[in-house]
Amino acid sequence: MTAPAISIDEAMADQNLFGAALGDLETWATWRVILKAAFALPLDPAELEVFAELAGAREPPTERVAELWVIAGRRGGKSRMAGLVAAYLGAFNTHPLARGETGYILALAVSKAQAGAVHDYARGYFDASPILRNLLDGEPTSDEIRLSGNVCIAVHPANFRTVRSRTLLGCIYDETAYWRDADTAANPDAEIYTATLPALSTTGGLLVAISSPYRRSGLLYRKHEAAFGRNDPNVLVVRCPSVRLNPTIKPEVVARAREMDPEAARSEWDAEFRDDLSDFLSRYVVDGCIEAGVFERPPTREHSFVAHCDPSGGSNDSMTLGIAHRENLTSVLDAVREMKPPFNPEAVVAEFADLLKTYRVSTVEGDRYAGEWVVSQFRAKGIYYRHSKRTTSEIYLEALPSLNSRAYVLLDNPRLTGQLLSLERRTSRTGRDIIGHPTGSHDDLANAALGALVLADKEPHWRRPPSWQRSEKPKMADPLADFR
Repeated sequence: MTAPAISIDEAMADQNLFGAALGDLETWATWRVILKAAFALPLDPAELEVFAELAGAREPPTERVAELWVIAGRRGGKSRMAGLVAAYLGAFNTHPLARGETGYILALAVSKAQAGAVHDYARGYFDASPILRNLLDGEPTSDEIRLSGNVCIAVHPANFRTVRSRTLLGCIYDETAYWRDADTAANPDAEIYTATLPALSTTGGLLVAISSPYRRSGLLYRKHEAAFGRNDPNVLVVRCPSVRLNPTIKPEVVARAREMDPEAARSEWDAEFRDDLSDFLSRYVVDGCIEAGVFERPPTREHSFVAHCDPSGGSNDSMTLGIAHRENLTSVLDAVREMKPPFNPEAVVAEFADLLKTYRVSTVEGDRYAGEWVVSQFRAKGIYYRHSKRTTSEIYLEALPSLNSRAYVLLDNPRLTGQLLSLERRTSRTGRDIIGHPTGSHDDLANAALGALVLADKEPHWRRPPSWQRSEKPKMADPLADFR
């Protein structure tokens, strides 16, 4: 990629370019320091002081970095700056493209709606500037802005497949700490990052990640741990609270948030990773419990089976079922079912009941969803539904020792794996651990599977072994036989 025709700082300050949409430039003073540093532009003494504070006292880069990671508080203009960087890379950076080849600046976000916000801001810069407007090649669509020279700014939900097979001139990660895969509920950040780097390396493109922090895990946290405050020539990590990025935020708003939830305020407004959240399970633990290639185990006569159900009304959450058995000192997951909404609850109960009967299960346990409705529906199908004495969080906590010691055998089910890996441990103000799924994710399948395994733990430890494992025991001699 050749040197840009104009620096990003000059483009922001020029009222005929990005300045036409930015308005008061003083409002964006901190962002200007961050972007100038990332593009290796000279900083004056005051800007150097700001940069040292934001970047952990590291030295400013002497060449444009390959990766810029901005850990920022809420309402700090993250999506607006993401749109600006996308527009700048598209308008002022050139790369020799083959005939028919299109160079992409991709903006990836947690959802298509959120990615659309980056698109709208990027389009706003072109619409506000008569000069930039001349670069448009046709009318922008809802997810693409095509520019002259075969350059396209495109926005997509975060998915590693989106990145592959494209010529990338730049890539924007928006709110990467909150990315979740819709099918597995797992965070796909590492896979996307792995797919992005080769595509950028051939063009010298720039990766920019702008996100609020969350729990102490994931790619954003690892980048912070590896590069914040270190003189890495390729990676720049900065951390900045909301009020520094956006001086229009009223202090009383932040103060009120601190009173309501101090830990959340540290993350949302101070750009600090949360201390009260952590991963409940590691990939090492979950992968160690999975029997690869086994997707379901058929019922056998040698074992008795138990089941746990996570019911749903069919509108929002999935309805799930897990079936398990005890085998010596191990609990084994045999089958899981998930019915995604929308669905007819009565039809799902009938389907689950038929499956339970094939495993000779006459009693299923689950939570108190919808009072007696679930109980009566299962009863009509010949299955007794028993209310669980454990909450979902208690089920997870009770399952943890067995998972860590590999005393559970899981099925090879990517969606179940993803939900298990997404579970969070949250410490309440009273010091109690609460386990659950992140906002916007689900744990219905994980609840059903671990619920069944916890029930299986209560089964007797001995079971008659299969016939091929049995051997005839020699008969003992009768010591009184000679006296009879």
